[in-house]
Amino acid sequence: MKPIAPTLLLIVGVATGALTAQEAPSMPMAQITRVEPAVYHEIVAIRDTAWRAYFANDTAVMLRLFPENFISVGWGGGPWEGKRGTLAGAAQLAADGGRLVQLAFPHTEIQLFGDIAVVYSLYDVTFEVNGAEVRQSGRATEVFRRRTGYWDHPSWHLDSGK
Repeated sequence: MKPIAPTLLLIVGVATGALTAQEAPSMPMAQITRVEPAVYHEIVAIRDTAWRAYFANDTAVMLRLFPENFISVGWGGGPWEGKRGTLAGAAQLAADGGRLVQLAFPHTEIQLFGDIAVVYSLYDVTFEVNGAEVRQSGRATEVFRRRTGYWDHPSWHLDSGK
């Protein structure tokens, strides 16, 4: 067996260095994920609609966006919820006087897989419940699926980022 030629080791080393240098590009997010700007804006608008519908207990919008097999993994470490539990959570928040105060997504990246979009975000939300302000921030991973003429929202996973 011949030893590996020094030239091959140099090529592998240079290629590895090139990959490492590409891991943290300094270009706009849409270029990193190669999502067309129009599609990017469409998806983040649907995400915004879904979050605002939850905090407003807008059942009509949630029924349209969340399919029957919807899964929600919330930030509180509680049980995972399906569509029914998520709608009940929004209704309970409304019954407790819940209202959205502020919603921001300081960083978002999107991967497209055909008609499936996986959205990775940092989120910062402030809402009022029972007269007290609550602020939550962390990371969100959400799935959106393009259906005939619209996007639905089959799942989300939120965590504190800690």
